[in-house]
Amino acid sequence: MQSWDNIVQTAQLGTEKRQPAAPPEPSLAEAVSAVQQHPDIDREEKFLQSAALVFNFRQCGRLPISYTGDGLQPAPAEELVHCSPAAHQALKDIFIFESPGLLALWLQQAAEKQKIARPEVLPVLLDTARQQRVLRPMIAPVLGRRGKWLAQFNPDWQFTTDLPDDELWDTGSPQQRKQVLLRTAQSDPAKALQWLKDTWGKENAAARTELLKDLPPSLFEADLPWLESLLGDKSQKVKDEAIKILQRIPASSLVQRYWELLKSCFQIKVEKKMLGLSSRKILDYNEPESFDPGIFKLGINKINTSGSKNGITENTMVIYQMMQFIPPHYWESYFGESAEEIFTLFSKDEFVEGLLPGIGLALSKHPDEKWATIFAKDERRYFHDILPVLTGKMREEYIIRNFPHSADLVIRFLTEQQQEEWSLEVTRVFMQYAANNHYTCNRGFFNKHIHLLPIRIAGELDKFSADDEYSKKGWTEIAGYVLQLLSIKSQTLQAFQQ
Repeated sequence: MQSWDNIVQTAQLGTEKRQPAAPPEPSLAEAVSAVQQHPDIDREEKFLQSAALVFNFRQCGRLPISYTGDGLQPAPAEELVHCSPAAHQALKDIFIFESPGLLALWLQQAAEKQKIARPEVLPVLLDTARQQRVLRPMIAPVLGRRGKWLAQFNPDWQFTTDLPDDELWDTGSPQQRKQVLLRTAQSDPAKALQWLKDTWGKENAAARTELLKDLPPSLFEADLPWLESLLGDKSQKVKDEAIKILQRIPASSLVQRYWELLKSCFQIKVEKKMLGLSSRKILDYNEPESFDPGIFKLGINKINTSGSKNGITENTMVIYQMMQFIPPHYWESYFGESAEEIFTLFSKDEFVEGLLPGIGLALSKHPDEKWATIFAKDERRYFHDILPVLTGKMREEYIIRNFPHSADLVIRFLTEQQQEEWSLEVTRVFMQYAANNHYTCNRGFFNKHIHLLPIRIAGELDKFSADDEYSKKGWTEIAGYVLQLLSIKSQTLQAFQQ
């Protein structure tokens, strides 16, 4: 429109140099002329009034945009039933409190009962899935057919798909291919391994590294030589990921190499006492003067111990590292002794006793409940890595006994590795700790982990109090907030039980 172009040019040059030319449109020219000839307004005002006239004339004369694409198809009918009004209200309350823990609980309950979210909250759920990738697998089942239909209108929401896993593996995004590989590794390991081998030569180093991450060691038991061949990969990151998996496979050449080196360092000897009238078994430890340099390319690191005051050498640290990957029952076969006797032999020598945590670390990679139980009975030391192996009452007792001096480690296990709800006894110990540490056990902490707390603790919150007056007020506010979260948790569970 020529008149509007004149306005823009005048704005760029300034009203001191020129005024807009007369519009060519007759109906507009008369009005602009009246403004320009008005004796009581200055040049700037004339320009602004003229611009307003031209702008409105331009807007009124513009035709609306017409849609020329295909007609919009309505959302398909749902196959599953929407959640109840009570469950819907619980979800809305969860969004208000922004609690990932309660949202995960709600999504789990909905999936178990085969219920889907109501249409009003679908945009919020899709936005949540966009921001929190970890929740996507849990959110997708409750979106229903309408949620997947709605996702097509926003590129940021298009993480859901109805494509079969085979097609996703061939055409999906790197993230989708990774997820489908992990799923298939659990349901059909042979198929997942074949996929990996077929695509290996087509991927760059970064993609190969990402594909290897988090894969279960059992996936490679059918073709261990192929995994071991990756030790010769050009990418160091690929080799590092392959080493991490091989260290968790007892039959791998890597673990066997560690074991051969370790066996040469430990022997059981019989020591005579009382002029030969009695004897006892002792653990004889002899570390080599040096190790084959090749071992330092296979997951073992050189650690400088020059500042150590307890006699620990670099070679001792090499041995300690290798012990972390040896299945504990190997020691029984090698020494011909029971697990209890071997633990005792290690404990008798002050120096060798320092290597015991190495076996404890091995339990996290090669679980053995018998060995874990033996470690748990040691009341002098805390072995954090046996917690995932312990079960039931034994784990609970071990946590409670060691909580006062290892709270940070225990809480990390409870929040990162334990999926089931805490027992009431463990929760009581934790809540007393939280009362004195409300800066770390704050609203954000409880928002994230409230689903792990039993609802029954709500009736006992007034029993927990900070030791100093300064902390009491802060804890009182946190306790009130926890009570609200527990109320929503109760509301959620009841809504899905009806």
